[in-house]
Amino acid sequence: MITKGLETLRTPSYVIYTSGSTGRPKGVMIPHRAVVNFLGSIRRSPGLTARDTLLAITTLSFDIAVLEIFLPLTVGARVVIADRATAADGSRLAAKLAASGATVLQATPAIWRLLLEAGWAGDPRLKALCGGEALPPGLAGRLRDRVASLWNLYGPTETTVWSAAHPVERGARRVPLGQPIANTRLYVLDAEGRPTAAGVAGELYIGGDGLARGYLNRPELTAERFVPDPFGGVPGGRLYRTGDLACYDADGALEFLGRIDHQVKVNGHRIELGEIEAALGEHPAVKAAVAVARAEAEDGEKRLVAYFVPGRGPAPAADELRGFLQGKLPAYMVPAVFVPLDALPLTPNGKVDRLALPAPGPRRPDLRQTYVAPRSEPERRLQRLWEEVLGVRPAGVRDDFFESGGDSLRAVRLAALIEKELGVDLPLSALHQGATIELLAERLARRPGGESAPCLVPVQPHGSRPPLFLVHGMGGVVLGYKLLARHLEADQPLHAFQARGIDSGEQPFTRVEDMAGHYLREVLAVQPRGPYHLGGYSFGGLVAYEMARQLWAAGRPVALVAIIDQQAPGASGRGRGAPETLMNFVGNLPGWVADYLAGLSARQVLADFCWAGKRIARKSAGLLRRRLGKGVARPTFPEAYGGVNVPEKCRPVWEANFRADAEYRPQAYPGRVTLLRARVQPFFGPHESTLGWGRLAQGGVDVRRVAGKHLNLLKEPQLTSLAAGLTAALEGTAADAGQPALAPLLPSPVA
Repeated sequence: MITKGLETLRTPSYVIYTSGSTGRPKGVMIPHRAVVNFLGSIRRSPGLTARDTLLAITTLSFDIAVLEIFLPLTVGARVVIADRATAADGSRLAAKLAASGATVLQATPAIWRLLLEAGWAGDPRLKALCGGEALPPGLAGRLRDRVASLWNLYGPTETTVWSAAHPVERGARRVPLGQPIANTRLYVLDAEGRPTAAGVAGELYIGGDGLARGYLNRPELTAERFVPDPFGGVPGGRLYRTGDLACYDADGALEFLGRIDHQVKVNGHRIELGEIEAALGEHPAVKAAVAVARAEAEDGEKRLVAYFVPGRGPAPAADELRGFLQGKLPAYMVPAVFVPLDALPLTPNGKVDRLALPAPGPRRPDLRQTYVAPRSEPERRLQRLWEEVLGVRPAGVRDDFFESGGDSLRAVRLAALIEKELGVDLPLSALHQGATIELLAERLARRPGGESAPCLVPVQPHGSRPPLFLVHGMGGVVLGYKLLARHLEADQPLHAFQARGIDSGEQPFTRVEDMAGHYLREVLAVQPRGPYHLGGYSFGGLVAYEMARQLWAAGRPVALVAIIDQQAPGASGRGRGAPETLMNFVGNLPGWVADYLAGLSARQVLADFCWAGKRIARKSAGLLRRRLGKGVARPTFPEAYGGVNVPEKCRPVWEANFRADAEYRPQAYPGRVTLLRARVQPFFGPHESTLGWGRLAQGGVDVRRVAGKHLNLLKEPQLTSLAAGLTAALEGTAADAGQPALAPLLPSPVA
């Protein structure tokens, strides 16, 4: 009899289908044991008694109906069932609550929001249960003031309705997932299956008596989502991979961060849509918000689109919302388009139906800037190109390009179209100086044919501090410095050099010395007297170094030379053979072990290890060919950069800079150099701390390590660390009113 009873507990109580991210329904097999455990735990907390009346509003296709049907039966409580029309109408649902005398209501955030929008005043006797989606703090605060108690419930279908519960207190600024229900365990694990530290995000795993048996007739999927439990100590124990991102805060509360399958990649950045939705929901005029990444039909490029339901009063303008988010999110996470809706579309289960969100369409976004129509033929021609690139109509001549949905990639497309359609090679820097049709038309009218475009771009021209001049990297453009400027002090002027040839038909420089001399003449036009603050990322660090050397040779004071993660010419590992590369590989191993222990992922370590191995093999093969007398060709530009995809317009500049980099032979510099070195260095790179600059900078090298790798230093979130290091270096020079000018050491190219 006992054996038969145990077998009954293991057999399925019901099979319920859930669509999943692929759209193919999955039949989840829930055993009797899981249902009994769930009902027993929820009966105690949040709690239900024979004196309660529960208003049931959930369709039977949603597993939370298990609570509404079976829990009252276990305690003798009364159940009142509302039809679908009532559940979907806030006013009718409020009337039903009052007429039924309900003391308990379970609903999704969307349904609770419907009630509040219908003017529901609340009920001091009501116990409010909220689950199915994340409960925003703003909605929680409005609800908590209207009911006897409010509970945030969390759990996937595969672990039997709810797995965690949290009582929301009045005035709470956040809503954690709460504590696990009876006989349930929650784990936050990293990609290697290890528990994460407080504040570190990971995937949420659930174990215990609530687990389903698996998916009906889907053994492969069952094995993928239900994995062995290494923590429970029970033979054959399993954990369910929820696909939810979560972390424990310093107080031990479990925070929900969004869905892993709601992570998207836009312009190379991995973005968690839930973070955007949470930040947008903090705006006082936004009641609800959803963010998605939509692919453009014409070019396939993805862009972020935010849908929002405004509160009472007029909907906030798109540029107002964009400015609000810029203070909370990195630039790459700010949506390009904002679409106001009367209400978010819902599934029959009361969740937001993302597939039903409408396409943004070509309508001009709602901006605080009133629409101004073109007044001249040049403005009309620019408007047509503007609308083609942004996909909005009509574009006003005073609408900001970036506030209308533009980004760096669309800026390149716009410049190419202007060159093709209007026959004018417009500098990309023009969009930083005035990103409107009106200002561009004025610029085109002022610029005579054949005029040489200046290389200096005033990224942030105003401020009380001495200006900082930064040189472009190998690609020649300065868009990354515009993002960097947002992380610097508000009164720190920043000017950046864009390579000659990017914005004109002029031939690019092929020698670092010539490039430095030309850039210095533009520096002196902005700042006639020193001391000067110079810097550059990657290849730009070489140019900045040469600019500083030429200034010192002319007897002009230099306060700062900031070289951002660039090896010195001739440094060990730069252009050397297999023995030197192997030596650096061995020398870098201790640092990489330290990086790994500090939290670097094993996948990233393995990728760099394989990259180093391939480089050693390639250099060894070249050495062998030379020994055999067959010679070896010098690597070309695309080979040296791994076949990087360079726009055709920019390719001559890349190739010229590549040549200048290879042929530069610097002379000694009597001053001091600041090296902002990426914390994560490649295995095969030089393992010396100064990256070879100690042999050139006679005044010494100030080494500052910043977070990230070489290729992502000018991207979020690494920009924060880079800006902090650069700001510290600038402040370190502020105490020096100037440096004593040395007698010229070399013939001076600087007037």
